[in-house]
This record gives sequence, C-alpha cells and structure tokens, in this order.
Amino acid sequence: MSNDMQTAMPAELTAREVLESKLRFAMVPGTVIELDPDEAEMVGAFAEDALTEQEALDGAIDIWPGEAL
Repeated sequence: MSNDMQTAMPAELTAREVLESKLRFAMVPGTVIELDPDEAEMVGAFAEDALTEQEALDGAIDIWPGEAL
C-alpha cells in the first residue's frame, strides 16, 4: 500500500474515542446523538441513584407554622 493511501485511510478508533467524539457533538445545541446500550451505560445513563422510599421519608421534615427548628 502506498504512503498516500495509508494517510487517507482513517485510523481505527477505540470505543472510548468514539464515545468521546459523540459526547463532544452532544454539547452542540440542537444536536441529537445515538448511543448504543453499552455507551449509554458508560456515561451513566442507567445509573440508579433515586432515593428509596425510606430515604425520602427520613428526609421529610414537617414543620408547622410557628414551630421552631
């Protein structure tokens, strides 16, 4: 293969490089990108960080008018 053909062919990208490129494009307003399930998981799209019911109840503070903290 000639040297010109080698430079014209894109280098093989790693999965991380492809994901980083997609995320850079995602910062452009109005741009829509598609992520496969593995990519979405890598960026935390499926991270479960919601409160449990008990955590929500523990954090609830009912203060009636006129009560001091």
